Amino acid sequence: MNTVIDDYKLREITDNTDTITIECLAAAESRVSSYLHNRYDTVKIFSATGFERHPEIVAIVKNIALYFICRRHNIDIIFERVKEAYNADIAYLTALSKGTISANYPLRLDSTGSTKSTLRMGSNTKFDHEY
Repeated sequence: MNTVIDDYKLREITDNTDTITIECLAAAESRVSSYLHNRYDTVKIFSATGFERHPEIVAIVKNIALYFICRRHNIDIIFERVKEAYNADIAYLTALSKGTISANYPLRLDSTGSTKSTLRMGSNTKFDHEY
């Protein structure tokens, strides 16, 4: 969390309770996973460790966790900056989930082992003008 908030501020906000930070990180990971689940392999994304983790996902999870921490404690002093980062991250995740933008994350595979396509082909049903 040191990249999004100073350690002493985090300790002060959470009353030196690591479980609050851990719970908020887990909730943030769950929130990010819910946005990415339809298009990307979230098991592979979130099971990565160390330098194998995607830095953008790590930053987004930390920003959202900080939002949850500040919301929980009603911190108004830094809340505007945190809320702006949260809104930007949610907008980005929404665009990813809709397919408006793409990211270099592992794609979700279907049961045959190929990537899941969102392209659907077909035509409209036959239209008849008879009375």
